[in-house]
Amino acid sequence: MRLADNLLKSDVDLPISYTLAGLVIAFGVVEFVSAYLSSMHFHQAFPELPFLFAALALDFVSRISGWKRAAQTIPAIAYSLFFLVSIVVFGVRTSNYTQAAAFPLQDHLFESMDATLGIDWFGLAHAVDQYPALATFTRSCYYTLSFQVMLPAFVLAITGNIEELRIYLVAFTLGLLATIIIAMILPAASHIAYVDMSTFHNVQFSGATSVTQLLSIRSGIDPILSGQKGLLSFPSFHTVAAILVMVTLRRTLLLPALLLVNVGLLAGCVTEGAHYVSDIVSGAVLAVIAYVIARKLIRFESRARKNLCFGAQVIEAGYPPSDLTRSSTYSLIR
Repeated sequence: MRLADNLLKSDVDLPISYTLAGLVIAFGVVEFVSAYLSSMHFHQAFPELPFLFAALALDFVSRISGWKRAAQTIPAIAYSLFFLVSIVVFGVRTSNYTQAAAFPLQDHLFESMDATLGIDWFGLAHAVDQYPALATFTRSCYYTLSFQVMLPAFVLAITGNIEELRIYLVAFTLGLLATIIIAMILPAASHIAYVDMSTFHNVQFSGATSVTQLLSIRSGIDPILSGQKGLLSFPSFHTVAAILVMVTLRRTLLLPALLLVNVGLLAGCVTEGAHYVSDIVSGAVLAVIAYVIARKLIRFESRARKNLCFGAQVIEAGYPPSDLTRSSTYSLIR
């Protein structure tokens, strides 16, 4: 009972929410099921679980330890980075197992979607290839994603906006999980399967997984390949993550720079990731949906936790249970 009281009354506000912990479990279920369906060896699965559980354990200990708010910034950054790195590793491995399920490739569908949008993919790629500086810019922006996904952890922890950081972590995890599931059902080889590299001089398609690697994964020969690059085509997770970063940091002075870099990143999804344009559009839509859902979940969780804290205080003060019930119900529906 004392442990529960400490959790409820703790003034420590850290970024790992109970919603996020639930998403970790969902990730584990997806990896387990996809590994089973693809006949992979289970001893190759779940090496990231100790890291994820360690992050959750650190958060749990912090909540009951009574650390003061002045000491929250560094732990918040550390736990967020620890969690992001772990969940990305989790996602990479899970995407391998889900792709090994070998659903029929849907490139014809995405080609028709691009045609409906009026997009000439090869014309766009060759247009960028004509300008070395532009090709270098899009490639450089494309590879800023690893830095970008960590940026909200620093900015939001330093500014004390822990609730927004919680929303970002949930949205990021939800977006990654949704991307993996959708890409499992609607896999694609992407344009890298049709590109004649000899016709390009500056564009390198350095972020795309080769057809040989993709076929190896789909055949179950080697679920985790060294040197593997982007595996998920539809939707583009580069787009999902980039949009989430911009939405999360939309009220900061970093937004103009993020807009500039991510215009290059989205173009780089075509020239380096060999994505269909429909992959990018769907990724942007998925990012917005993930953020809206995450915000609703975290705000509901925050209200529920406040109600529990209020309930514990009322019980200690000796108020009648009927008063507690009325107050909690009113607070929840308000």
